[in-house]
Formats: sequence, C-alpha cells, structure tokens
Amino acid sequence: MNLSEKESAVFSRLSLDQREELSRFPDDLRSRTLSTLSWSRSGQWGEVIAKAKFGANVMSII
Repeated sequence: MNLSEKESAVFSRLSLDQREELSRFPDDLRSRTLSTLSWSRSGQWGEVIAKAKFGANVMSII
C-alpha cells in the first residue's frame, strides 16, 4: 500500500480492525476515505468507513 504522508498519519491512528478494512479497499477509494477521515472526528471514523464500503458495494452492482 502506497500512502502519502498525510494518509499514513491518519492510517496509523485507526484501530487494527479499521486498518484491515481499509487495506481491502481499492487504492482510489482508500485515498478518498483517508482524506475524509483526516477532517472527521475519531468517533465518526467507523461510520465514514462503513459508508465508503457501502458506496463501493452499490457502485459494483450498478
């Protein structure tokens, strides 16, 4: 996984479960999700990741 410095800083603050979840995301989705997480409160991170995963699943169906 190639992460920018900013993405790496956010990624390092995630829980192990959240890191594992994000590591399964395609690069572009992971980058967008980490960007969103960078300005979100840590209490919202699980919700942000869940919404990104849901959006990716919907797009794969369409």
